[in-house]
Amino acid sequence: MLDNLLAKVLHLDPGDVTDETSMESVQRWDSVRHLMLVSELEKQFKITLATREAVKMRNIFLIKKALQEHGIEL
Repeated sequence: MLDNLLAKVLHLDPGDVTDETSMESVQRWDSVRHLMLVSELEKQFKITLATREAVKMRNIFLIKKALQEHGIEL
């Protein structure tokens, strides 16, 4: 589910989404797309991410870590 959401927002093939996928490795992952990603994560998982959390989520591993800190099991 998470990989599909990330792939959709970042316009990637779900198979290309790994923990190492990052803002630096995906050209389309700019600040606007990052805000879209945060919004989709909040809607999908019914959570609110603080600005400091959202800023730290620069790769998939850190996104998963933030979700787990909100009690989301992946």
